[in-house]
Amino acid sequence: SLHVDVRMDPVGVNPQTVDVWSLPTWADSILSNHQPAPPHPAPIHDAPPFSIDNKINKKLCLWTGDITRMNAEAIVHSTNETLNEKSGYSERLLFKAGPKLKNELQNNIKNCKTGEAILTDGFNLPARYIIHTVGPRYNIKYQTAAESALHLCYRRCIRMCSREEDAYSGLLCDKLCKGRSYPPDQELTLPYGQFVDFWSTGEVVLSGWCL
Repeated sequence: SLHVDVRMDPVGVNPQTVDVWSLPTWADSILSNHQPAPPHPAPIHDAPPFSIDNKINKKLCLWTGDITRMNAEAIVHSTNETLNEKSGYSERLLFKAGPKLKNELQNNIKNCKTGEAILTDGFNLPARYIIHTVGPRYNIKYQTAAESALHLCYRRCIRMCSREEDAYSGLLCDKLCKGRSYPPDQELTLPYGQFVDFWSTGEVVLSGWCL
């Protein structure tokens, strides 16, 4: 199961807060799901891009919901280079985190280049930290450059949330290229590949990741 170092007064927790460690892992979901599979389109890949590894799947959650409700070590905020993206997702996160976050981003940090990541406190959110990162815009002419930038985003987010003092941490990572024309299958394959690489080599101490 996933673990998070919770540093907040339980009395003050919003009843709609979702604890990341309460979510079933991907492996548990597969084992416990006896419902018939929903209709789906033909496979995109001729063969699975990754072999099934239950050790890794036990550290991974798939979740749909409002990221601002998640109580985790860190959540990832996909934004633009001036940290003020006008999207419903980004504006909701900034609003719920409170004015101190907006002040930190606009007056102290000011910008973040594509492929980079910046760490701030979670302020009024249940999450302890927010990792702000800028995903690339996709253009088939510059596919390799877009892939490299997206790799950097995920690598830096994972490393930021896998410090030794936070060895039992959980990271909630939303899609990093919302509204940037990135092919969905490629955008979702990349983060799983990054997590597999980091975890299998022992390069990180991150104990759980929620997508």
